[in-house]
Amino acid sequence: MLKQVSKILEDVDNCTQCDNIRGAEYYNDKIDQRFMLILQNPGTTPEKDKELKGSTSIKDKFLIWRKFFKQWSLDSRMIRFQKILQLMKKYRLINFPSLDDYINSEQLFDDFYFTDVIKCYGTKEEGLDARFEPCVNYFLKKELEIFASGPQFPRKLIIAVGNYAFNALLKFKQVPKSISVTQQHGYLFTITIGGNILYFIPIAHFARRQVYLRNSYFEYFEQGIQKFLELERIL
Repeated sequence: MLKQVSKILEDVDNCTQCDNIRGAEYYNDKIDQRFMLILQNPGTTPEKDKELKGSTSIKDKFLIWRKFFKQWSLDSRMIRFQKILQLMKKYRLINFPSLDDYINSEQLFDDFYFTDVIKCYGTKEEGLDARFEPCVNYFLKKELEIFASGPQFPRKLIIAVGNYAFNALLKFKQVPKSISVTQQHGYLFTITIGGNILYFIPIAHFARRQVYLRNSYFEYFEQGIQKFLELERIL
């Protein structure tokens, strides 16, 4: 599995589809989890950049990416992400004694494969939209194929965070136009990848502040989880 992820990293580094490749981030060295969480694109900090400059091997980079991802996961501003994990624990999809232990022990990475739609750093002003198509078609598609064909859990679930992640998955349903994630937040969808069915729940970005989602953000996600479990019992 490490070779699979390493190959994707190598392909991203060698990508010529746009002019603004500044490095991808990966938090798992394998793709054999039951759950996948797709974010928009990597973030960066001076501290992370400094540590990465001194690393030479992919394994070293995985350790650095994980270190900063764990910090991000436990940040007080990531309360929505933390609550999503608590709700999944409530329905026995994952299990942990405490959230801090779950993240710091790295059990989180055994349960979830984390990735980004757009593989390089940047902002909307730097042209994320232009990078969307090549990143989905060249890289995310490959990750989904590996994820779908990996160990066969009863059902696999993807959580798509934000508009980029949601619309990336809609491409595999041949949806011709972009749809706002807030219109479908918490709904359960399916896509078929390589003959395997994957379930996914789109949710609004963790930082999004629409008034009409403020009090129902978690309620809608919980309804999606309940639907996922109902289908699992039926099928």
